[in-house]
Amino acid sequence: MNATLKPFVLKHRAVIMLLLGNWALGVLATLCFKEGGTDPGHRIMYFIIGNVLGISSTAVLMCIYSKMNVNLAMVIAGSGGFILQQFSLWMLYSTRLSPLQWAGIAVICIGAGMASFASPRESSENNLGSEPKNVHDPQKELVPC
Repeated sequence: MNATLKPFVLKHRAVIMLLLGNWALGVLATLCFKEGGTDPGHRIMYFIIGNVLGISSTAVLMCIYSKMNVNLAMVIAGSGGFILQQFSLWMLYSTRLSPLQWAGIAVICIGAGMASFASPRESSENNLGSEPKNVHDPQKELVPC
């Protein structure tokens, strides 16, 4: 692993694992919904499985919100999930993307990168891995994160 990347990964290991879990659950839910839409014989089964995975993905996203800036969490989780869903559909179903669609994916990557690596001076809160400031949530004890 790159010497400059290792401290970052070690510091934010929990958030990275939660993001990977969120993305994986989202991709699996998307694939279930795609299969349910094209396989009438198993539509209900894929619908139920897709919704269980989607709800689980949302629960993981709530844990991500508790560990970092909410705006940044939404950018990273949403854009990363969308991009991975597009790539999985492209790879598994040979869904062709036009050059303009590829450009859109590139713009999303650039935008998410810009939001993720903004300096603290450019953001109202610290970025990745920071707890929201001065927020007391009595329900937080109920979230197992």
